[in-house]
Amino acid sequence: METPRRVEIQLGPVHRQIMRATERFLDAEGAIRSAKTWTVLLKIRRQLAEYPGIAWFVARWTEGDLNQKLIPDYRL
Repeated sequence: METPRRVEIQLGPVHRQIMRATERFLDAEGAIRSAKTWTVLLKIRRQLAEYPGIAWFVARWTEGDLNQKLIPDYRL
């Protein structure tokens, strides 16, 4: 049986703020390549594990952004 992969990460102050946010809606804006999508997906993954059956909705500004970045990141 294969050993589960373990990934350790260090979050910056803005990323920690995103992870700690408890508001119903979260607007994550920032510079290009600042790990916004990655951090939000990490937050979603953690909540999906903590609360089985929870409903989530994730959106990007345009469909091109959605298909280019969000969908490939989520399917990893």
